[in-house]
Amino acid sequence: MRSFRNWAVGLSVGAAMAFGTAAQADPVANNAESIRKLNIMLMVTSLRCRSGEHAFESEYRRFNVAHQGSLEAAHRHLKRQMSATHGEREQQRALDRLGVSVANSYGNGHPWLDCAGLKQATTELTMSQDRQRLADMAGVLLARQEPRFAADESEATIGRVEGLAGEEMAAAMVARWSRN
Repeated sequence: MRSFRNWAVGLSVGAAMAFGTAAQADPVANNAESIRKLNIMLMVTSLRCRSGEHAFESEYRRFNVAHQGSLEAAHRHLKRQMSATHGEREQQRALDRLGVSVANSYGNGHPWLDCAGLKQATTELTMSQDRQRLADMAGVLLARQEPRFAADESEATIGRVEGLAGEEMAAAMVARWSRN
């Protein structure tokens, strides 16, 4: 009897770990709020930049099409989170507050990227439907201050973004946008 109990406990712990790992492995679920904020930030800044030489409304629309599945998954996950935190009746109000807050914070533009940099960032985000890349870039682009490279970062690294991953890739892309 004791060995069956140990086996059952081991099986349930293993299953919990497997399901926990699967949930942790989904970059959209883990970064749902950041991805939602990225989408709102790009929408607001594309509207703000629409009358200048670096208008990027069409790039923003292509971004939405390219990442539609990830954006919808992030929104669904965020709704579940808000429902769990604020209750079923208040989740929509909480989502609306989040959206308005983000829109207001970018109403005067992005803190460290101009319209040209935002256009380039949006274009590059559209080129890949990689969910992890989207999550990484959301974190970088929503930062209130421009990410800085280490002192030994070279121009060659900035030019070869494709071979990089995670935050290193995101930082190289930001450096490239900022230099243009």
